Amino acid sequence: ARWLIFHVDEMSTTRKWVDLARKHLVTYDSEAGIGAGTNAYFTELNRERPPVDALDLSCYSLNPQVHAFDQASLVETLEAQSWTVAGARGFVGELPLAVSPVTLRPRFNPNATGPEPDPDPGELPSRVDVRQMSLLGAGWTLGSLKYLSQSAVQSLTYFETTGWRGVMETEKGSPVPERFRSVPGSVFPLFHVLADFGGMAGGRILPCESSETLHMDGMVLKKGKWVRILLANLTVESQWVTVVCPGLAGPVRVEAMDETNVAQAIQAPEAFRLRRGEANGVFEAELSDGAFGLFLNPYAVVCVKGIMAE
Repeated sequence: ARWLIFHVDEMSTTRKWVDLARKHLVTYDSEAGIGAGTNAYFTELNRERPPVDALDLSCYSLNPQVHAFDQASLVETLEAQSWTVAGARGFVGELPLAVSPVTLRPRFNPNATGPEPDPDPGELPSRVDVRQMSLLGAGWTLGSLKYLSQSAVQSLTYFETTGWRGVMETEKGSPVPERFRSVPGSVFPLFHVLADFGGMAGGRILPCESSETLHMDGMVLKKGKWVRILLANLTVESQWVTVVCPGLAGPVRVEAMDETNVAQAIQAPEAFRLRRGEANGVFEAELSDGAFGLFLNPYAVVCVKGIMAE
């Protein structure tokens, strides 16, 4: 559908490589768009602006751990992701914008002067983060989807498909099981965030605000009369949250993923998504004037399903 053009010796692709790529690739598929920008960060795109008039789209990658690595800093990056889109819009105008890929750790060091050394035996590569398979990783993915989807982007690409930088583990399992203690053949919790989001394909995202973005965040998806509210507790503390959604008709179905059922979520994802009963984290919440309250365990991720009143 689209080509993204990069050059090994350039931080941000210049016009001559875009023109050369278009000359040859148009004979392969005349309908595919030609895009370029940077395989690194927004900073590089901003420093070396793309040749907008030669492109069908522009792009840059994104990760939250260039300068800080603790969990609070990870959460602080979420709202800032939309600022990069606003900044890019300042010089690409209405050109379609792709953020690709979004990862938890940098995939490489764009400023390195030599190859990255191999990790010590038993240690993880610098591009791998154990939080990829955690509930926090799921909450961070939810927040990233929220802020980027509410921004003026046309395309988002997340993670890899399998392995310790992916959505699910390989059948073989982790190459360093003593450090990245995943279950072979399992999915990671963020799989369910992407599944809940993708289940509303063809719908739209509604504006959503949190009064405490560093503790709790969420997003609202609407397709026809159906509404999904995705919520994430971004802290190690249990929290009470009040959700206000005008026009929402009750009761709503609440599906929680937290420390009490995450083992089933990763090892039997199909059965987990069909589960019923309060013992399995599924219950109904009554509404009062379009509002309802929920108690969320540490790092819980919740999908609330309801309908809009006529």
